[in-house]
Amino acid sequence: MTTSRPQTPTKDRKAWRSSLRSSSFGWKFIRKSEAILASVPGVSGALYMLRACTYQYIPSDTLLDDVQIPMVCVGQGYRVSYDDRAIAWDVPSTSLSREKSRKIRTLSGNYQLLFRFPKWVIPGGHPIWWQFLSHKIFRLLAPFVAIISVIAAFFVHEAGSYIGTLYMVSFVAAVSAAPLGMLIPILNRVKIIKLLGSFITLNWFCLLAFFNYFFTRQVGSWKK
Repeated sequence: MTTSRPQTPTKDRKAWRSSLRSSSFGWKFIRKSEAILASVPGVSGALYMLRACTYQYIPSDTLLDDVQIPMVCVGQGYRVSYDDRAIAWDVPSTSLSREKSRKIRTLSGNYQLLFRFPKWVIPGGHPIWWQFLSHKIFRLLAPFVAIISVIAAFFVHEAGSYIGTLYMVSFVAAVSAAPLGMLIPILNRVKIIKLLGSFITLNWFCLLAFFNYFFTRQVGSWKK
């Protein structure tokens, strides 16, 4: 099984090269590293090849078919590789609401896979259990770890330590990057603010996905 890499076309060649280097380097590095180590725990749904004999039926309510299908293949003893010569062109959404819906669906899909295949996060339960755990599940824990850290910092502050106070102030400043970037777009020219804004927004979507999966269940399978 082989997966590809998505790219985004732009009219300006220089902007295209810049955006390609910045957006795809991390993605490519992770995918290549996972493929070299063993197998990739997910594929690009836009373009991948699969041996027909390895396919197994998936329920119609599956949210992340491009993760479940390759993970099942690896569980059968096959390998999922990555080939950056295969390119799928993609036009990203410019709508925050659409991106929000997409992220909530995919992150909810991680919860679905966790409870559908709990052994996938247990050592020995799957050939690439660590890749799945670190790549798909740990990201779900990030907002909760952040909340716990702030609560701990508050108690440290109450105990009279300036470390707790400094941490809480830094945390509030970092969290403010996302709304400030949306209210004052020019601030996004500062790379650290843009990076913090993206990180905070992603973790906010993680929280929304948690409540969506366990309480509302308002997302279904992928729709164009």
